[in-house]
Formats: sequence, structure tokens, C-alpha cells
Amino acid sequence: MGKESKMKKMSGGTVVYLGYVLILLGFVSLGATVAALAFGSPSLALAAGIALIVALGAGVAVIRRGLRIKGGIWAKPEADDRVESYLATYRTTADAVGDEPADVVKVRRAA
Repeated sequence: MGKESKMKKMSGGTVVYLGYVLILLGFVSLGATVAALAFGSPSLALAAGIALIVALGAGVAVIRRGLRIKGGIWAKPEADDRVESYLATYRTTADAVGDEPADVVKVRRAA
């Protein structure tokens, strides 16, 4: 029948990182475009401009895809056993809510 693919799916974080690298490549292409225009090389400027558009467009598309996989920018990270164990051991419920103990005095100082 059909061959099974042995490639693993990339996680959302990996995809977002790839998009970040593509955006950085887009900025490098922007610098190359400006340098080519400064040197008066229209063919090199055209090639660098096309690379700029492709890199930035691909970077934005890949980041959007990665965030869709990940669940969005503000998605709550999935809690695992280590996090729950840490919270149970080192944090109280007051710490989790953000309340301060009654004996803490806030001092306001001038800037």
C-alpha cells in the first residue's frame, strides 16, 4: 500500500522560530536592496527586492501558521506535572492570586 511518512510534525514553537528567522532574512534583504540602490545596480536591487518581499511574506505566513498550531499568542501554556509540583511545593494560594501579606508596608518614593 502507501508508504508511511517518518517525518514528525513540527511544533508550533518551531514553526514560529522558523518564521522569525525568515523575518530576519527579510531585513537582511532590505539592507541588500538599499546597498544595491546606493551602488546603482538595478539588477541586484531587483533581485534583493524580490528576496525581501518573499522573505517577509513567508515569515508572516509561517508565524501565523505556527501561532495557529500553538493556539495563539496569549494561549495558556499546557501545565505539566513539574509545574504543578513546583506550584504545590513553593507557592501558596496568596502568591498565585497576587495578594500581599498584611504585614507588608508599601513605600512610595519620588522618581
